[in-house]
Amino acid sequence: MGEVSKDCEIARRIARVAARLFAERGYECTPVRLIAEEAGVAKPTLYHYFGSKEGLARELLSVPLARLVGRLQELLDAPGDPIPRLVAMTEAYLNFSREDPERARFVHALFFGPKGSEVASEPLRYSVCLRERLAEAVGRAAEAGLVAPEEVDACTTALRGLIVIRAMDFLYQGKPMGADLAPRLVKGLIEGFGRPAVKHDPGREAGGPGAASLGESVDA
Repeated sequence: MGEVSKDCEIARRIARVAARLFAERGYECTPVRLIAEEAGVAKPTLYHYFGSKEGLARELLSVPLARLVGRLQELLDAPGDPIPRLVAMTEAYLNFSREDPERARFVHALFFGPKGSEVASEPLRYSVCLRERLAEAVGRAAEAGLVAPEEVDACTTALRGLIVIRAMDFLYQGKPMGADLAPRLVKGLIEGFGRPAVKHDPGREAGGPGAASLGESVDA
């Protein structure tokens, strides 16, 4: 698990086991004893690397989620066309699940489960940051005339929903997330929420002033 900051295979093994158990049993119902047993270490070893069960959970959550937020911000800060940027941001979201399915299942379990602990609220805090950055990217597509301004919020919500559905299909049903998934999701969404001129104006589709065709933008 590359996101674990401790440069130690023992710590990575503990984190992998913890992510699986947290996702399967729930954070509150997973004792430190069980994590240590299944990781093949003593409890003091777990405490040495992570300090506590909460510290272990935060390492699994905060580090990768902060990295995802940072990646989305990098894409927003970089110059570029709005559609390729949206594709890259969608790909970053999908890669969060591809890179470490056990960790992603833990995040989803916390996000959709009871909010009884401080740890359980961690994904919610990051979800606000993630949504704001995705909304900004959709807003830039609207500024470029590719999305109707009044549809920015709905388009953002729809894209987030599609990402979550695809990720959960991958995590819980084993459905693949191919390399073409992000471009297809963005293309379909922009076609659905775009301005009528974007969808039907032959001049724009032929490369007229102000915008390349959607297919060219997605393939860029």
